[in-house]
Amino acid sequence: MNLSELKGKIIQVDWRIKEVLKESGYLDTGEMEIEYDYTDPEQNFLATELRRLLSHMDDIHGTLKYLQRPIAHEGILHMNQNGRYEVDGVELTCGSPLEVLVHDEGSDYPEWVASRIEADHEYYFVARRNLPLEGKRARIREREW
Repeated sequence: MNLSELKGKIIQVDWRIKEVLKESGYLDTGEMEIEYDYTDPEQNFLATELRRLLSHMDDIHGTLKYLQRPIAHEGILHMNQNGRYEVDGVELTCGSPLEVLVHDEGSDYPEWVASRIEADHEYYFVARRNLPLEGKRARIREREW
């Protein structure tokens, strides 16, 4: 099996994950909307554990949705005349999601790292706060509306 085949198999499971999230109420509200006996310690335990699992399933569903969005922009990060970073003509502000090509020390190979831009006196990439951004290769996936 290769990475593409594995991704395909996981995406095939996503429809069921989404169905469980929707039926439990978690997809719409972020909370489990299931009836159970709150006075029963065993049911409270099970509800807590299932809530935790739903949260993980929601993370999986969100990541799979993200991975299926096409790359909309790719280029070199640079500071524009407004004092903000931009890539391929797209100005980035706090919270802007993007992927940066990173070659970590101790690794032989570069990797795209997904995170977002934030600012605290100056802009930084949340996943690698000390990474100098100027001149880094970056890409932005198509937005989900």
